[in-house]
Amino acid sequence: MQNKGDAKWAKQIISMPCYCGHDCARCNTYIATQRNDDKLRKQSQRFYKETFGLDIALEEFNCEGGRSDNRFGLCRDCPFVKCCKEHHAASCGECPEYPCKEIFDYQIKYVNKSNQKERGREMKLIKLWEADLDRTYALQNSFPKEKNGFINEACGLSREEFKEYVQRREANSRGLQLPDGFVPSTVYILENEDGEYVGIFNFRHCLNDFLRNGPGHIGYGIGPKYRGRGYATEGLRLMLQIAEKEISEDEIFLSVHKDNPASLKVQLKNGAYIHGETETEYLTRIPRSGEHRSMGT
Repeated sequence: MQNKGDAKWAKQIISMPCYCGHDCARCNTYIATQRNDDKLRKQSQRFYKETFGLDIALEEFNCEGGRSDNRFGLCRDCPFVKCCKEHHAASCGECPEYPCKEIFDYQIKYVNKSNQKERGREMKLIKLWEADLDRTYALQNSFPKEKNGFINEACGLSREEFKEYVQRREANSRGLQLPDGFVPSTVYILENEDGEYVGIFNFRHCLNDFLRNGPGHIGYGIGPKYRGRGYATEGLRLMLQIAEKEISEDEIFLSVHKDNPASLKVQLKNGAYIHGETETEYLTRIPRSGEHRSMGT
């Protein structure tokens, strides 16, 4: 057994950890799948050809993450997945025998070193009042007043009116100036790796009866020109990390219109299950245990 101190880096908290410690969120094959990006698929194909001499067809470069049922071909027979399941461990880092020689050598040589997106600017959520006003105003104006359950409260506002709206939402976040029946909530802007504002997320700090049986804790929308690129999935993952620290419930409550299968898929990818339904919506729940980061186990 190797010295645990020499390998403690492998236990760091990463975005979408697989059993071995590999960060699937940075894998070019995973990113290519989420964004349906053939340029990235070709980059992955070239990497495996040049590094390992493997000729892999382009259509094989699809993966929903190492913990999903739709794994990249080379990961389907991963010995570490089998070993973790035999030891009833959620990851190699949680195994009582960690680090064994096999995982130690593998992590040192390959984990988060192969076919990975370079770390640079990372996606993040910015509180509405801390974001750039003009860019946020442009993003807000790209949404209609209502679509698929996403309500654009700032639709049709002038720039000055929007500035006042931002100030009011900051007060609402602290529980001030709340209309009757409303709860404290914080609006976040999702910024992508290129610094573009791509989405809006609304986090309600607590629930009343209406929210408990309807919208829930979190609502979100991605700007029309940015849809279909995996931003909703990543944005919701980031939002769940914030919500888990603040809510009192055992589960995070959400909802999704039945005619919006793409949004339902986003929630399911983050560990949601359908708790109930109304005539027009599915009521979904995500356990607070961190299962939304495990990609479907």
